[in-house]
Amino acid sequence: MDRQNRLQEIVESYIRAYNAFDVEGMLLHLHEEVVFRNISNGEVNLETRGKKAFEAQARQAAGYFQERKQAISSIRFPAADAVEVEIDYHAVL
Repeated sequence: MDRQNRLQEIVESYIRAYNAFDVEGMLLHLHEEVVFRNISNGEVNLETRGKKAFEAQARQAAGYFQERKQAISSIRFPAADAVEVEIDYHAVL
């Protein structure tokens, strides 16, 4: 399996876990020093640094929703160590 396919598989695994409120599954492939940025309408509205900070935010956020769904609208590989994913998102608080 080539690198792009493996990276896409990891992203899809994360999104399946996110949609299922499975925080452990979301954490599965994350690096200990992960930097997470949520960008909405071109602006960063949330940033965490480190796996523990990400986990705390993910567990807190899961409690806000009755349902939520992410779906990939596009995926790009701008560099060997980068993946950019555009997401269509629907949620019920």
